[in-house]
Amino acid sequence: MLLLKKGLYISKKRWNSKKEEEDIKMEGSIVMSTPYACPNCRTNRSRFNIIRQVPQSVKLDPQTGNIVEEYTADNLSPFHIGYNGPDNRIQCAACGLVDEERTFAKFGEMR
Repeated sequence: MLLLKKGLYISKKRWNSKKEEEDIKMEGSIVMSTPYACPNCRTNRSRFNIIRQVPQSVKLDPQTGNIVEEYTADNLSPFHIGYNGPDNRIQCAACGLVDEERTFAKFGEMR
């Protein structure tokens, strides 16, 4: 069983339906159901921190650093590229390595 958030568990089996998968994604939780292993310390297979990234697009004043304008995905200026990185990153709770989820998942599949 995987703990997604307090009181919400899922099994390691594949999702039963698209609706369940969408509900879990909406919670901002990890969707991969593969075992993890840390590629750095090579011993941790059970203790990880999930880091949820929430990008905020802003325009700053160059002199003061104050926020001049906030952008949404709908109103980005032509010179502002939207964030296209991963939603989640994983940190090994043993050695502190922070990397993309697929790195930990691929290393977990090798062992």
